[in-house]
Amino acid sequence: MTTDLIVYPGLKGGEVKAPPSKSYSHRALAVSLLSSDVSEIRNVSMCNDVKATLKAVKMFGARCEVMGDRIEVIPPSNLKAPNDVINVGRSGTTLRFMTGIATLVRKGYTVITGKGSTLKRPMKPLLKAIKALGGWAFSSKLDGYPPIIVKGGGIKGGKAFVDCSLSSQFLSSLMLISPLSEKGVELVVIDRLVSKPYVDMTTAVMKLARIDVRTSQNTYHISRRRYDRLRFKVPGDYGLSGFLMAAAAITNTEVKIRGVDPSLPQANRKVVDILKLMGTEVKECGDSIVVKGGELRGVSLELTDYPDLLPVIACLAPFAKGWTEIRGVYHARFKESDRLTVLASELSKLGVQVKPLRDGLKIRGGVVKGGVLDPRGDHRLFMSFSVIGLGSKKPVRVRQVEVVSDSYPGFISDLKELGASLEVVT
Repeated sequence: MTTDLIVYPGLKGGEVKAPPSKSYSHRALAVSLLSSDVSEIRNVSMCNDVKATLKAVKMFGARCEVMGDRIEVIPPSNLKAPNDVINVGRSGTTLRFMTGIATLVRKGYTVITGKGSTLKRPMKPLLKAIKALGGWAFSSKLDGYPPIIVKGGGIKGGKAFVDCSLSSQFLSSLMLISPLSEKGVELVVIDRLVSKPYVDMTTAVMKLARIDVRTSQNTYHISRRRYDRLRFKVPGDYGLSGFLMAAAAITNTEVKIRGVDPSLPQANRKVVDILKLMGTEVKECGDSIVVKGGELRGVSLELTDYPDLLPVIACLAPFAKGWTEIRGVYHARFKESDRLTVLASELSKLGVQVKPLRDGLKIRGGVVKGGVLDPRGDHRLFMSFSVIGLGSKKPVRVRQVEVVSDSYPGFISDLKELGASLEVVT
């Protein structure tokens, strides 16, 4: 029996703290595991996906002291092969990062698996690049999908060509392990690099641990060097906060979100520009963002570098005048769900006119009815559908409350803090 959320129309507004960045939390934990000294990470996200990375870090031999939202990571002198299979749950980031890191184990094999849609996450480009660098990793079913088996022993380094047309996580995973190669690494991106801002986030965290990543056109050069210890405060997440911004936009209320850090690169900061483009009043003041709703208008967007904003725009578009066209997100079909297919299917249940595209959606604004929506195990779609309910004519019931904890465990309590009327039912 699943637990559902009934969302009643309306929002009062107010102030909340931004949820910690899931993406930065993953990267900080990975770097801390590979570091030469004790690292400290503050404001760590305690969502399920990051917990999966934390568990994997421990399985490779690190000791981790968790004190609230602060984690002290004591890395092992040498990574050890885990005593058991690493199950990453629904975390694609953990799957890709730990596949790379497992090559650095001194000896032995690591088996990495997941559940649900994670078992359909493409891995072939990463496995191919690891082989080119002198590592050994393959799909247990020889089909390019998890479970993955990795042999330790390190990587030699050299040049590898990486196809990043489906995910930038392949490149980030290789970047993280490159400093610990025998002779340095040159990573050449072939085809289009999607979600490039996430690679910039990887570079930023590596730089804080004194690793130099040099870029020239489509090539990333990383010399051999030990990671220094990391001292890092995880910033608030723009992408997850985007759902709260969208809630203000469609209910014509004012919401203040504090705890972001505009000085650090973050892929989904683009949400601020998009909200302004659609007619929402947005003010950035230091570490805070104030959003005030208004009359929304449809826009045409290219989200190749910002695929995780697709669910945010999809909950704004039904309330915007005219058509909103979203393109460049074919790779969103390989997330926790096929987001393009699920959004088209579920939005139509609310009376929203949707035209599916190969690499996006066209959504027409109008009257949004109530209904029952299924996020298909996708945390971002759960949040998107919940926000839609705040602006609909009648209540919206969203299935699978539990999936929201994969990225934003405080989502429901934060909506309540902003005056939303919600009911959790079974």
